[in-house]
Amino acid sequence: MIDEQTALGYAAKVPRSLVEELFAVGTPDEVIGQLAEFRDHGMRYLVVGNAGAIQPSLRKSAATAAPYVKVVRGLRKL
Repeated sequence: MIDEQTALGYAAKVPRSLVEELFAVGTPDEVIGQLAEFRDHGMRYLVVGNAGAIQPSLRKSAATAAPYVKVVRGLRKL
């Protein structure tokens, strides 16, 4: 098991390009656009989660709720 500081240090070293390859990231409109493109290329099922909510700062974690809801509402319109 590693301590919090070590985990945060590893996380800080992850290139943004890798995160962007694995997850839909960006503003709510950008995320909806990325997922619409996946749909257009044949995606049939999607699992949606708010990874921003798991970070250590309660204030920053809570701030992810409104953009997440905007994404979910936007996905209903696709």
